[in-house]
Amino acid sequence: MDAESAQRHPSRNPCWRGRSSDGAAVFVKFENTVAGIGLKTDGTRTFYQLRAEHHRMRAAVSTLEPTAVSPDGMVQIYPWRTPLSHSESLVSGELDPRVVEAIARDIARLHGVEAELCTGVPVTDAEPIPGGYGVPSLPIEVVPGLSGAQLAVWGLLHGDDELLDQARATVLAPSDGTDRTFIHGDLRLDQILLAEAGEQAPASIIDWESFGYGDPARDTGTFIGNILNVVLMKEILATKRRGRQADWQEAIQRGLDLARPLLVAFLAAYRAEADLAELDMKDHVRRALRFAGWHQFDRMLATAEEAAIITPLAKALAGVGRAFVLQPDEADKEWGLSDAYTSAH
Repeated sequence: MDAESAQRHPSRNPCWRGRSSDGAAVFVKFENTVAGIGLKTDGTRTFYQLRAEHHRMRAAVSTLEPTAVSPDGMVQIYPWRTPLSHSESLVSGELDPRVVEAIARDIARLHGVEAELCTGVPVTDAEPIPGGYGVPSLPIEVVPGLSGAQLAVWGLLHGDDELLDQARATVLAPSDGTDRTFIHGDLRLDQILLAEAGEQAPASIIDWESFGYGDPARDTGTFIGNILNVVLMKEILATKRRGRQADWQEAIQRGLDLARPLLVAFLAAYRAEADLAELDMKDHVRRALRFAGWHQFDRMLATAEEAAIITPLAKALAGVGRAFVLQPDEADKEWGLSDAYTSAH
């Protein structure tokens, strides 16, 4: 990469964009490992090997193919894309529900790929869920690298035995054999690129480093949780900018109401495309809401990386996350997600 054009891109992993020696616009990603967390390092390589060797994997998901990958899979080079990411589009109010439905269909097809037909490429469990590295306790080698706000988040979590017990029994527990499929493992809005003009698929799913076997509700729940996180932050910040005294409950309810149509569209499209035997969608939504709840704590940790204290906004989102982890059926009933999904389907 030309040194003068290279720009560091904010991310969990070191990434750069710039121009190669022949003038092509490129994006370079280096999958970093963090001492004490034990992150998976073969997800990206495994996913693209499966796509190269098996038609069903190629047909399942629209993605951005790397132009080059290092032998260990940890360094990847992609063509640079200019369209907005999914999260930027959502914040700007331009997210098309048809894009959400396309992502749901892609993920449903991925979950429906028969693993026994994809031979020749060893596949391991998906990377441990983000934000779970400090349960039941923080590895001592991780502590020096945490910010004051991150330590405060872990202090809150470790002081909530009810929440951690439920999380360890559900979202942080290894998935059982009856529900395991291929999963993306970290399906967030900023892992989605909107299509450029002339492309057939409306969006592409990227960043497959967490890919492996796992509970399919982890993908749907993380996606639901990320939509909620972005919409709720937008609404709470908009309330503050209007000069009103912050009413967290009002802003959260308004955000939930705004997000709900997108989530119903996502789940309805997922169920319509899913090739999963006897899929119990009510149970799937229950598990997904727990993952959506835990995602709020993952985002708290991510946004606290360079902060000294936890903001009231983060605490408000944590309250939503706690309710979803502990009482997903009550949250579903109050929100009417399963009922609305059933009607839409």
